[in-house]
Amino acid sequence: MFKSSFRPGMGFHLVFMIMISGILILVQSVTLAPKDSAFTHEPEPEDTLIRISILTAGDAMAHLPQTQAAFDAATGEYQYHEVFKWFKPWVKTHDLRIVNLETTLAGAPYKGYPQFSAPDAYARDLRDAGFNLFCAANNHSVDRYNAGILRTISVLDSLGITHTGTFRDSLHRDTAYPLMLNVKGISIALLNATYGTNGLNPKPPVLVNLIDRKVIGKDLAKARSRNPDLIIAVMHWGDEYKRFPNEYQKSIARFLAEQGVDIIVGHHPHVLQPVEWIQKNNDSTSGKTLVIWSLGNFYSNQRDRYRDGGMFVNFDITKNTKTGAITIGNPGYFPFWVWRSPSPFQYCILPTMYRDSVISLYSLQPSDINLFDQFSRDTREHIGRNGVVREAQKL
Repeated sequence: MFKSSFRPGMGFHLVFMIMISGILILVQSVTLAPKDSAFTHEPEPEDTLIRISILTAGDAMAHLPQTQAAFDAATGEYQYHEVFKWFKPWVKTHDLRIVNLETTLAGAPYKGYPQFSAPDAYARDLRDAGFNLFCAANNHSVDRYNAGILRTISVLDSLGITHTGTFRDSLHRDTAYPLMLNVKGISIALLNATYGTNGLNPKPPVLVNLIDRKVIGKDLAKARSRNPDLIIAVMHWGDEYKRFPNEYQKSIARFLAEQGVDIIVGHHPHVLQPVEWIQKNNDSTSGKTLVIWSLGNFYSNQRDRYRDGGMFVNFDITKNTKTGAITIGNPGYFPFWVWRSPSPFQYCILPTMYRDSVISLYSLQPSDINLFDQFSRDTREHIGRNGVVREAQKL
């Protein structure tokens, strides 16, 4: 006779055990599911940031005493290495390094003010000092007429220097302008124009970019069609020796900002003007444009107060490759004073932050020390108080 092993209450326990086993199997199946199953969620990719640094410098002049001081009688050649040596290694730490070449390279005989022509070695040594983009549209572009413009273009090309602002003809301009750069994966459109050329107009077909709203508007539309990450406009503008921007500068800056320009770099006044942010449009969501109204003289023979030195301004550009967002950050200014020795003249650009070292090394006279300190104070009070940039403490 068959005897059943079932006891009262066993039915509930059996059902319970079956349910638990099913849950465990389900959990195990989810845990061990292959990576391509519907249960798997790949983590979102992290933001990838690209960061570059940009350095801007002012007017690289070529007054005749500068050229004469650069001549080495022993070799019969010109060289400017001593002039630039204090900041050369630091300049090269930046990715894009912009300078205004305010002279022609028209060949001998070399000339100073008012119609400049400098030795080719000047451009070579500026390049060797670290500058990798020369802006050539300024009021001295046509100093040696068409021949000077064409020879300057040829020399810069032969030295492997990227440049813009002057052109052989309209075809050259159409193909090379706006200047499009790719710096470590960040695309930049760069424009360069001048308020005028001292009444010496180039003869066709040679071209020098002028500040003309209609032309610039078309240039910016062309630039935007190429979807750059950043637009920089280098403007030769303003009143000479005035320490604040005039209404013309402000009007052009507003126009450029409204047209989508992200950074405006100013040259020509030969003295420092503040650095500011301006709104691109009236609404608060349109972003801001960084405006460097004037970088002053980079290298010149001008010795009057406010003109005997200048500043670098640098900043970082960061791109989020996931979102495409661009950030302009960490703007800073680096003042320097141009020392000129007693006759026979020698020159050197001296960072103000190295005051004690350079005073000792060059045995600066009390009169030079006073001028050095005066420029430092003037710059700190003017740029530090009236602008948005911080003064650098070291190179």
